[in-house]
Amino acid sequence: MSSVIELKQICKHYCLGNNKLPVLHDINLTIQSGELVAIMGPSGSGKTTLMNILGLLDHANRGTYSFAGREVQALSPDELAHVRGHFIGFVFQSFYLLPKLNALHNVMLPLRYQRKSLTDANARAEVILQRVAMETYKQHKPKELSGGQQQRIAIARALVSDPKVILADEPTGSLDSHTGQDIMDLFIELNRNEGKTIIIITHDPKISQQCQRIINIKDGHISEE
Repeated sequence: MSSVIELKQICKHYCLGNNKLPVLHDINLTIQSGELVAIMGPSGSGKTTLMNILGLLDHANRGTYSFAGREVQALSPDELAHVRGHFIGFVFQSFYLLPKLNALHNVMLPLRYQRKSLTDANARAEVILQRVAMETYKQHKPKELSGGQQQRIAIARALVSDPKVILADEPTGSLDSHTGQDIMDLFIELNRNEGKTIIIITHDPKISQQCQRIINIKDGHISEE
């Protein structure tokens, strides 16, 4: 397997007035293509900051980050936006579906941002909705769906661009245990059958133990089990 993500000596701090608040300390991390990885840590450990850097939503103050062989620091804002939009799929605890759009149109959104034609975006979204067993709900708006169904729609939206990496931030955190396991089963299936690289940010050991690797983060430092 080739590496899709490689972090070397990544450090991150935030400025509070004249003071620096260190968050990440010399993070070295390699994630291979096709891995299913959990990043675990308590609140305030730095895991959300790490996820934001991995997803190109934030930048490190020091260190190097290579994504699919490209050094992130060398990319322009437009190039970063292109990588985010085409190669990284995001899944969040709160779903972030647009309430006025039905499921099909929510899933189509990333492709429309990429200026895909309405016909092509519609066809691709239909395929992905079938993939996550939500094709019969394509005309439903988010408020008409259960939490688990909304998360499946959010996963479909993340998949529609065929990304190299899926970043999932507490994807089962707002779901009951049974529904959460259904979502985890879907991630495992996507990883095993389609070779998707999936990184799950979680504080739930029942979720992390189903991943191939567990990366622990505490006080901005990482370790592996």
